[in-house]
Amino acid sequence: MKAIIEIKHNKTVEVIYFRGGFIKISKYPSILEVPFDEIRNREIILIVPDSLLITKNLNISFDIKNMLAIKSYLMKSIPVNLSDLYNDYSVFGNKLYFVSIKKEVLNDYLNVIKRSRAKLKAVIPKSFLFKINFNLNHPKFFGFNFDDHYTSIFSFEGNGYYFFMVLPYGSEGFAGVDDEIQITKFINEVYRMVSSFQSQTKINIEEFFFFTNKEYGKLPVLSYLSKTFPGMSFFTMDDGRYLDLYSKILDFDKKFPIDLSVDKISLESKRELVLSQIENSLGFVIIGMILILVLSIVMGNDSLRKHKMILEGIKNNYQSQKNLFIYNQPSVYKTDGFYFYEIFNYLNVSNVKEIYLESFYIKDDKFYLIIVSPSYSQISLLVNELKTKDIVANIEGNSKFKIFDNYEFNRAQIRIEINK
Repeated sequence: MKAIIEIKHNKTVEVIYFRGGFIKISKYPSILEVPFDEIRNREIILIVPDSLLITKNLNISFDIKNMLAIKSYLMKSIPVNLSDLYNDYSVFGNKLYFVSIKKEVLNDYLNVIKRSRAKLKAVIPKSFLFKINFNLNHPKFFGFNFDDHYTSIFSFEGNGYYFFMVLPYGSEGFAGVDDEIQITKFINEVYRMVSSFQSQTKINIEEFFFFTNKEYGKLPVLSYLSKTFPGMSFFTMDDGRYLDLYSKILDFDKKFPIDLSVDKISLESKRELVLSQIENSLGFVIIGMILILVLSIVMGNDSLRKHKMILEGIKNNYQSQKNLFIYNQPSVYKTDGFYFYEIFNYLNVSNVKEIYLESFYIKDDKFYLIIVSPSYSQISLLVNELKTKDIVANIEGNSKFKIFDNYEFNRAQIRIEINK
């Protein structure tokens, strides 16, 4: 069962879920007032207001795969420390689209979800609710979110904000208001933003989408807007289409294109650093084996043949590990807040010697390592070392095989779980 917790600009919350086939909405003055029974054991989608977002569009002139460089570039471009933000990003051509929210803003909500034994599925911006439902993935489509206390104006390129602006005018200030001067001032500012976007990008906007959680007749400003932006599509509470958005989000069974539940930039840059460390350490192993190979030439042909084969095996092992982590693996495997790539960092810095990673796979949210070592005791030591890091690691089977006549190895499968 899923539920939506929507955070409002004034910190009130709405809990939205299906009951008896119908949408049920419960409103609370704060997240601390939400009864645990209403969200317990549910999969939670947390929706945050656009007014709390920090977004940045950057043209990147360097290798877009270099996340460490991107992180450095972002740190110079945003007014807060990256480590203080939950964030996500997307790359489209040579453009980097960054969206974030301060961690301190979400901490209370995440703690309540955890204490209620609910499971967080994703944290998505309010405007992404509209983007997902209407596939607004091109800047020729323009969206307006006329929320209670603010108005956000947005368009998307792929999964990134192509244009994003928040105005301090919400639907609460215009409910029942037919003051032409006040309405005209608001519409002129909206029109100025749209015109500025068109003049700078040379993009011809084909369709306007306007979303508000009020009834059309209660907002005379909507009639003025329809004259300013001909053909605008309105989604209001009285025609039922606004609530349909939430129905679709509750039924959404794919991965959300943007998820603000983690500090993704730091995680990806850390992952990149781990890969670099693995590559460098394995590179030293290969260099060392090459030196052994040179010595073997002096020592004799039989030794040379054996060391050549061992060297080839190490090279193959090295290449297979690189292939596992090379950038055609875009996802960072995660379960219950734990990122499995950290396991490889443990392997890289482990005190246990003569441990070789042969392969890995993930099944049923469990992580399996296939480890090769000349000594079973080395594999056992590695498992014990992982356990000291609060990681549940167990050996599932071990088989022996030989390289040449005298080189005996153990191949073991280690199951990794997270200690909850």
